[in-house]
Amino acid sequence: MSHLTRLQALERTQLREQGQTPVLGSTALDLEMDIVRFARDVVQVDLYPRQATALKVLTAATHLLTLFDKEVLSQWSAGFEVVHDERGCRFEGSGFAPDVLERMEWCRENQRWGFRESTLVLGRRASKSFITSVFVAFQLYRLLALQNPQAALGVASRKRLVLPVISTSRERAERDQFGDVAALVAASPTLSAFVDKTTTNQITFYTPHQLACGAKERNESGLIILSALPTTAASTRGPAVVCLVLDEAAFVSGDGSTSDADAVYRAATPALSQFRQEGCTVLASSPWTQIGRFYEGYVESLELDPSTQNALQPDTIVIQLASDELYRDWERASAIPMWPHGPCFQPIHRPVFTFTEALARRQRLDPEGFSVEYLGM
Repeated sequence: MSHLTRLQALERTQLREQGQTPVLGSTALDLEMDIVRFARDVVQVDLYPRQATALKVLTAATHLLTLFDKEVLSQWSAGFEVVHDERGCRFEGSGFAPDVLERMEWCRENQRWGFRESTLVLGRRASKSFITSVFVAFQLYRLLALQNPQAALGVASRKRLVLPVISTSRERAERDQFGDVAALVAASPTLSAFVDKTTTNQITFYTPHQLACGAKERNESGLIILSALPTTAASTRGPAVVCLVLDEAAFVSGDGSTSDADAVYRAATPALSQFRQEGCTVLASSPWTQIGRFYEGYVESLELDPSTQNALQPDTIVIQLASDELYRDWERASAIPMWPHGPCFQPIHRPVFTFTEALARRQRLDPEGFSVEYLGM
């Protein structure tokens, strides 16, 4: 039993001793829920098998890996090699770092439910927003499953926990990444049961503890906030940020009243660090320039100890894939198990993206631009 599961059980016991009934039982809000079952049963979306592989990695779910997953990770990690030169020791290449399984095990051994920082370098239409949305909704579910997350995470009882989504502009965040998470919430009976208020850029949620204590009847505000925030450092300075999403992070650059991704990231770091095993950051983008926080996160994650060749930051992960990679093997999805000895994926009728002859011509005419936009390089 994990430390958070014990806290969850303690909270339920305390509620019962106070004559209160926890809202939604352990079968509805289960802290041991994994992200594949969450996708299927809670937000009710269908996954391509390789999308599931990526989500298993992001949540360090080693126990969910099937033979198919391990074969895919072996393929993806074949694109990296160890380089040792005047710049230091590091992995270079594309795909997943070859030590992905060791990093996942490190997270589990250190009681992390997933990686502290995930850098998603994906080509256009590679389902970057979808993968991130499922991940963020899963973090929201985990907070709710704690029943009283403020008490479980050691913050003030009335302190709001914030999951900010930031993009190149607030309007873009509202339309794209925040909008995608909001759509998952709206379609999920489990998550929508905790919604307090919804606006175009913010959803406020009651915790189960609040509902059990009558907060809704007293017209109090929810204590968990999913929000599309403006691209300024001030937006992440102060709030208790438990999960930060920087969408199109390679393109978040300072302009006028806005800040670049590095300033936003630095402002949120103190809040994120207080949550230890729970705090996480997702930097997601197609690549652009080799500068800024997005590129720095990429480089730092691949750095190795020169003597042991172990990752210097094993709680970070890079996923670098071309636009079509997460849709491959779609035609045999119904024969691939979702987890060991589990049911198979639903039949899939076509991939979302494939490389066409028109794109091949574009690659010949503009190989550099094509590499950035579709190969994630």
